[in-house]
Amino acid sequence: TTSVCGQSGILNPFLQFQSLGKMYLAGTYFGFHTVANFGPENIPCTTGEMMLSFMSVIIGLASFALIIGEIDSIVREKNKINVWFREKLDETHKFIDRHKLSPDLSQRILHYIEEGWRRNRGLEDKNLLESLSGTLRRDVQLCLHRRMVADVPFFRQCSKEFVDAVCEKLEAGWCPPNEILIHKGSIGMEMYFLHEGEVEVSADPEMTHVFARMQGGSFFGELALLHEGGLLRTASIRSTTYCEYATLKKGDLDQLLLRFPREKKMLWRMSQQRKARSDQLEAEEAARSHAAIICQRAIRQYRMRKLLDVTDTSIASGSKA
Repeated sequence: TTSVCGQSGILNPFLQFQSLGKMYLAGTYFGFHTVANFGPENIPCTTGEMMLSFMSVIIGLASFALIIGEIDSIVREKNKINVWFREKLDETHKFIDRHKLSPDLSQRILHYIEEGWRRNRGLEDKNLLESLSGTLRRDVQLCLHRRMVADVPFFRQCSKEFVDAVCEKLEAGWCPPNEILIHKGSIGMEMYFLHEGEVEVSADPEMTHVFARMQGGSFFGELALLHEGGLLRTASIRSTTYCEYATLKKGDLDQLLLRFPREKKMLWRMSQQRKARSDQLEAEEAARSHAAIICQRAIRQYRMRKLLDVTDTSIASGSKA
């Protein structure tokens, strides 16, 4: 069977080549043509055309493979964090099942993880800061916290060096809505700097009566740092929105005070003043409570006498009748 060069519908294209090398070249070309299924079926007429077509095929396939590979890498990298989140959820469910946690506590744990994922996409400030150099980490800490720390009343008169050292000791944290940060009656060993969000303050552990709200830029729990061994919390504090905050632990502050004796004396003096004021308020509250008890007792006695007088009068009236 013979064929015309350049026409489609070829039955035996190898017949137009004479040498063995040309036949191998044609075989390789048509092998690629069959596997890749590219282009029209017109056959190159000369060896040069065959080589050019063959190189075009190689370059085209390589470019196509490179593009597909890059797209696959982009998709994999984008889904990598999603895969990590699913694995973390699976580990959390296994932890809950293994320890047989209550449904309410399990729901809180899952909500915490999901809220953190939705807000931060798995990026933790603590991990990021630890990956930075010491000097860069210090500069970031100062940029984030210096102004807020300097606004705390008992840090206001401290030296700039001491305030900077306090900023370096702060640890970042966050919590979802309806999370209790401070429980009334617990021993306080840290204070909070609220960067974002809102919290509510209540005098009872059940948070039934809220008497104050604080928003980003506020701080609370500072009295725990001024008392030896910590201080019993006098109120409960719960988040009402997503909150980002930083904490200063009492142990870290005690270590800093060893390096800053002036600030140590000043804070000790301030703690004594606050303690005296707190004792005075407690004494006044106890006096008011005692007075209220006496008044209630007097009122009950008065009502009892009135009731007895009315009863005696009724009995006397009945006897006369």
